[in-house]
Amino acid sequence: MKKILLVFVCSLFAFETVLAQEKNAVGLRLGDGVEFLYQRDLSSRNFLQFTLATPHFEGLSVTGIYNWRCCRWNWTPRTCDWYLNAGVGGALGLYDFDD
Repeated sequence: MKKILLVFVCSLFAFETVLAQEKNAVGLRLGDGVEFLYQRDLSSRNFLQFTLATPHFEGLSVTGIYNWRCCRWNWTPRTCDWYLNAGVGGALGLYDFDD
């Protein structure tokens, strides 16, 4: 199982590297659960973000957000861009509340 997970994570990073110059972005967050992210740029100021998550490995949630890039900070070196985003969206979740 560990080998399958390692191959999946490496494949996801390779896929993300290929899509780095496109209008799409794919991400993965690991921690007290797993979160898969998909982001689609609509313009230079707007984007859609979809998330599929298993918080605390006890449920499943799906989130969709329409975001606006409000402002960009230029206090960092030009290695990356930092934005302040605002958005509206909705979520649907199924959780195990036996505890």
